[in-house]
Amino acid sequence: MSRSSLFIAACVVVLSMSPVSIVPSMAQEITAEANMASPQASLNAPYNDILSRYIKVEDGIHLFDYAAVSPGDKEKLEAYVTTLEGLTPSAMGQNEQIAYYANIYNAKTLLIILDNYPVSSIRDIGGNLIFKGPWRENVLTIEGQALSLDNIEHDIVRANFDEPRIHYAFNCASIGCPNLATKAWEAESLDADLDAAARAFVAHPRGIQIKENGKVQASSIYKWFDEDFGNDVTDTLNHIRGFTEGEKAEALKDVTRIHSYDYDWSLNDVK
Repeated sequence: MSRSSLFIAACVVVLSMSPVSIVPSMAQEITAEANMASPQASLNAPYNDILSRYIKVEDGIHLFDYAAVSPGDKEKLEAYVTTLEGLTPSAMGQNEQIAYYANIYNAKTLLIILDNYPVSSIRDIGGNLIFKGPWRENVLTIEGQALSLDNIEHDIVRANFDEPRIHYAFNCASIGCPNLATKAWEAESLDADLDAAARAFVAHPRGIQIKENGKVQASSIYKWFDEDFGNDVTDTLNHIRGFTEGEKAEALKDVTRIHSYDYDWSLNDVK
């Protein structure tokens, strides 16, 4: 057979193949693009749309309107999480990984609430008499490994990155938690966005409150994860001061101890 005949035969074979066999699916295209240099940027539009649609700000707290979420938007959120599960975070840089894990953690938490709604607290979902809540259940599969929310926050992010500000990125669907971000976390703006989230939290009474007697009440986050903020309460206070402004900063200037801790486990739900 001549070379021209071989070429024509090859073209006929290719053209006769089904589109599925020669064209990647949309999900494959999205995943391939997402694994490039800036993985989150091409993926977060559906998630950002849901956050902008259902987050309502009340008294400085970002509440989520779970009851209003449409079936279509829930499916969109599920598809977003599935797409993130298909990525390879171990191949990402530090900021990309932190943004990735915060996004998949927060989005999956929203789905857990939606799957069990109505509830008054995330602690009413799953768990046992000792450990309440869904955090220890394997709910995600990343790079072939079944993972719980606790695995992501504590065994991966906290264990591998010396970054106390990650506590302002992870949201556990509770009033006492730092706000659920109104947009997805992105590697490029991570540093500035973490600073902004930290400032918003310590500015609010649920983060840091100066009582009438001058005593300081702090979020239990600063007690539960005190080792992340330094060696002792002095380091924790210095961390807090770094994000405090105005009258509260002046009131904390000479403070040497935190007198009490508090945390509100009520669902961050629009009432």
